[in-house]
Amino acid sequence: MRIEQLTFTRFVAAFAIVIFHFGRDTLPFNFSIFQKTIHAFDIGVSYFFILSGFVIAIAYSRQNKIQINKFYQLRIVRIFPAFLLSFVLTLLYLFYIGEPIDKWNIVTQAFLVHAWIKKYCLSINFPSWSLVVELFFYFSFPLLYNFLYQKISLKNTSIFVGIIWVLTQLVFIYIQLSSNYDKDFKTWSLYYPLLHLNQFVSGNLLAYFLLQIQPPKRNTFLFYSFVVLVLLMLINSPIPNFYYHNGFLVPLFCLFIYFMAIDNSNVTKIFQWPLLVLLGEISYGIYIYQFPIYRICNFTVLKILKLDLGSWLFYINFMVLLLVSYLSFTFIEKPLVDKIKARHKRS
Repeated sequence: MRIEQLTFTRFVAAFAIVIFHFGRDTLPFNFSIFQKTIHAFDIGVSYFFILSGFVIAIAYSRQNKIQINKFYQLRIVRIFPAFLLSFVLTLLYLFYIGEPIDKWNIVTQAFLVHAWIKKYCLSINFPSWSLVVELFFYFSFPLLYNFLYQKISLKNTSIFVGIIWVLTQLVFIYIQLSSNYDKDFKTWSLYYPLLHLNQFVSGNLLAYFLLQIQPPKRNTFLFYSFVVLVLLMLINSPIPNFYYHNGFLVPLFCLFIYFMAIDNSNVTKIFQWPLLVLLGEISYGIYIYQFPIYRICNFTVLKILKLDLGSWLFYINFMVLLLVSYLSFTFIEKPLVDKIKARHKRS
């Protein structure tokens, strides 16, 4: 079961994150009216985590039991090839500009465990912290599915997920408000994998709810538009944006995904256009290649070619990022995933 209109929303989230990292000083995003919103665009990562849980639960919902080894192989081959290429590009750039790198930092990042370690969490290719979190999700899902989701009712699953969500929010808020923790520890809590599990399991729960009730397709454009409006109002409120980072927005994102999933309006039909679906499919590359591509392109244009392109530089870099992401998806990511799937079908 594929819900194509949601695939394009991954591209929207990825683009928002790229703007957050590299486009905040670029026209038109540097207008003061947009600043509060732009500075909250990192919530796109939270959306990724929830959607990941939703999509995986949908994909494996018909299986009585997940074969753990096959699942792990497929997820690892989905993540690691593009990540390793982005990692090598980042290292080459950092070595070229002469930035010193701790060898243990390289090791922890190469094996995608660095987000578990405060010292290395946002090092080298800093967006890759979220891949550590995704790997944690992928490790957890077969265990949750085989030993929990398949054995308890939807009601009890809801209670389980609700408890995780509430506890996570309480722990995170306590850390942020407590004087017992220094600034570095509080920052690390924004990226610590365990504190993001609530988002993934919330996506799982939403998928099982949708599959069980089987709601009819209908025009829900006004419903998810209203959710987006509430989200914009919330991130522009006086509440500090970092409170939204670890799952606080789960209810709103789940409502958005639900209404988008059952929508049959013209907006959904547009989101299902092949080109827009393709943009969603290459969104992983957009996310993981953003740091090396923007750094290398900026260095080439500003330091080597000595060109002043102003705001155009951000958009030119994004076009390069799109191209690299497309080539990576077409010639690296998809072929390897298809190869593993074919091998599993033969076995």
